[in-house]
Amino acid sequence: MAEEHTDPTNCSTCKTSLAESGWVSYYKDNELISSVCIGCDLVEKFMEWHKSGHITTPLHLHAILSKDQIYNRIRMSGERIREEIDRFSRWVWAGGLGHLVRESNERGHRADLAADTMLVWSCAGRTAITLETTGASITLLAATDEPQGRMGLQGISATESQALRLLSVFSEAWVRREVVPKPDRNVGMF
Repeated sequence: MAEEHTDPTNCSTCKTSLAESGWVSYYKDNELISSVCIGCDLVEKFMEWHKSGHITTPLHLHAILSKDQIYNRIRMSGERIREEIDRFSRWVWAGGLGHLVRESNERGHRADLAADTMLVWSCAGRTAITLETTGASITLLAATDEPQGRMGLQGISATESQALRLLSVFSEAWVRREVVPKPDRNVGMF
């Protein structure tokens, strides 16, 4: 018989009602560790960023939407990353990756470059490109059928310098023809 699931009632940190605020639950080995309200989760992610510089997607989105001055450094990091994404789009996507994806019969592709990896997956007119290395990843989303490629940030779990390095390394390696994505059926959504 399956275990019955019940939603948590109060934030593990501030004890506020989660029914009113929404929450994030943390699990380890399929066991619930804690559930915290969105506000406490953002504070925790901000404190982690303050210590390590590690930017996560929820923190990045909150910084974009927030008018608080405290998030200016994160917004500025996002702008610098955006500039490098634009270069990646011009050099890599418009420079041949888009064509390779459109012409391929496979949805997933992979390229390894030393300790770094590029995973490319296409479905429903969109292509997700994840650049990753130990402890860091950045995912971009492109319109598959646009040769010049509108491209944006889909997700991030990296410091600014890690994200910029991944984008730069793959852009420059692409121009030197050192990156050749090969079809890989193990590349997918999850």
